[in-house]
Amino acid sequence: MDELLIMSKGPESILRDHISKKLNEMLKAGDPINFRKVLGSVATNGEPDWDIVYCGIPIKLEAKAPDGVVSKLQRYKMLQWAKAGCVVGVVRSVEDVLAILDIVKKDIHEMARFRERIYTIIGDAKDGIIRGERRS
Repeated sequence: MDELLIMSKGPESILRDHISKKLNEMLKAGDPINFRKVLGSVATNGEPDWDIVYCGIPIKLEAKAPDGVVSKLQRYKMLQWAKAGCVVGVVRSVEDVLAILDIVKKDIHEMARFRERIYTIIGDAKDGIIRGERRS
């Protein structure tokens, strides 16, 4: 029966299933992730397929088959999300999703090291506050 179900699905549908499975595995393993699949409707037309928060960073991903084309509306919506500070991307495999999550995680660690260097350069404040931000 599963074979019949898989045979009736298109490549993007199968990809979304694989992405969902991987994200669920990460969630169950205790990774710092939460997500939801954006259900298609008139209200969500053009929105990316996935809302993900990973390590505190919002991510919007559009899943496409290898030969799938991103519509003008989808490009517009992703640009708006990017302008608002989200990481956005088009993924064509589970490996693409994992690569984006890996980049986000590395960037977070780099930013933490960068902040540490800035605080060191600025110097220590007696009360532990530097330019309005409390150091942890």
